[in-house]
Amino acid sequence: MAPLILRSLHGQVHRFTGVVDRFGGFLHAGEVVHTVCIRELQHARTEQPVQPDHWWFRLRAPWAEAGMSQGDTVLFTAKVQHCSKGWDADSIEPDGPVRRRHQVIGLGGRIRDVVVTHRAQRHSVLIDQLEERLRHQAQQLVEAEDRARLLEQHRDALLGDLAGLQKRLQQATIRCRVLDPKSAKALQVPLRCSAGGGQRRGFASLSA
Repeated sequence: MAPLILRSLHGQVHRFTGVVDRFGGFLHAGEVVHTVCIRELQHARTEQPVQPDHWWFRLRAPWAEAGMSQGDTVLFTAKVQHCSKGWDADSIEPDGPVRRRHQVIGLGGRIRDVVVTHRAQRHSVLIDQLEERLRHQAQQLVEAEDRARLLEQHRDALLGDLAGLQKRLQQATIRCRVLDPKSAKALQVPLRCSAGGGQRRGFASLSA
């Protein structure tokens, strides 16, 4: 389909559609003027692509109130008229070089009836990705908790085995001290005299 040249609609008011391309701004009188670029412009009734295919607008109330985001498709009403766009080459004047805005036929800034007709799919795709990541992380958490429970059970079993080994070691140590005279001497076990005049070691306290 042949593009619709805006110059052929000069002075008329029409409905157009387009896609929110990006947001921007420029300085004017020390303040930032917010702007929005609409690309893939089409005539709403005929669906003809418009030439030029994109246009920058000041971000006035109708745009802001529509709650649009980058990638959304919008429908709006605009008047085709003389507009300023870009800058002409510097012209030489008696007082020096002068920069002038380039005059073209375009879409006027007094936009009205802005409607978002289609929301960008990227939002739903992003939400799906985040939900999938959340499910994956929840599964990882469950698996980690299962591993932690198994490790805790293994730790308790090892602690039980260690306690049993320590008890057996204490018992073995006591028996060795009782049965080994050198160990008894090292412990300075007192000697007692027997009724026949001989000497014998007293293990009563240990055997008890």
